[in-house]
Amino acid sequence: MIAEAHLTQNPNDKKEMEPALERLEKLPESLGKVDIMTADAGYYSDQNVKAREDKGIDQYIAAGRVPHHQSLSERLTPEPPEIPEDATTIDKMRHKLRMLQRKAGYKLRKQVVEPVFVVIKSGIGFRQFSQR
Repeated sequence: MIAEAHLTQNPNDKKEMEPALERLEKLPESLGKVDIMTADAGYYSDQNVKAREDKGIDQYIAAGRVPHHQSLSERLTPEPPEIPEDATTIDKMRHKLRMLQRKAGYKLRKQVVEPVFVVIKSGIGFRQFSQR
């Protein structure tokens, strides 16, 4: 479900995580609490990841480009070994996204959110704002 959307002048999404979550917290309680969050690589920063952990949100944020189509061998590889406790935040997120049991949840982002942007950009032709 897409529960929040906004426009911004920031060229980078890293600064948009906090405002988006603040708006989500202001939504009616009847919609429920945010407990899982997915985001593309534009939102990834160590600060954003740590802030969400403190709020108890299970997050799936791409820590780099994630290919859309994996080969059969990549899809069938066993789960990676446990990651050390002293691993960096970005290594922990990459490991989390590689784990087989978690891949299905992250793939939903590409099914639910990404097609909306395709329709806006390609179908409607809305690729930029004009200031005239």
